[in-house]
Amino acid sequence: MTVGKRIKRIRTFRHMTMEMTRILNCNYKALDNYGSGSDEDILETLFWLEDSCKINLFNLVPATKKDRAKIDESGTSLKAFYDEDDFNSYEPPVAITFDFGLPNDLLIEWNKKKNELATGAITPEEYFEWKITWSHAK
Repeated sequence: MTVGKRIKRIRTFRHMTMEMTRILNCNYKALDNYGSGSDEDILETLFWLEDSCKINLFNLVPATKKDRAKIDESGTSLKAFYDEDDFNSYEPPVAITFDFGLPNDLLIEWNKKKNELATGAITPEEYFEWKITWSHAK
């Protein structure tokens, strides 16, 4: 998403007219241009990040919806499983973890917000507000 489109989205979210674009009240990083967010850009960032912290990669274990129900009943953690019925790939998906404070802390915080959104504890508007004002990039 271009910087202009980000500004427009935040301005629209805040119900601001074009004359009020200087007062977006968002984190400056929300307006950065990260390229197109291409797969190559994301992987290149992770490759360089690996030089400063340990990155762990592991394949997730397939489980059908029926299997997941059995696993859920047993109380087993579902973190290492994915729904094989809904995943379109020849190989299982790969998960990533960081053995480094800040990236891991940020992922924990993001996961918490996504769970709050999924359970209805926060609204989509509150989730978007969090994304454009999150504290670690200020």
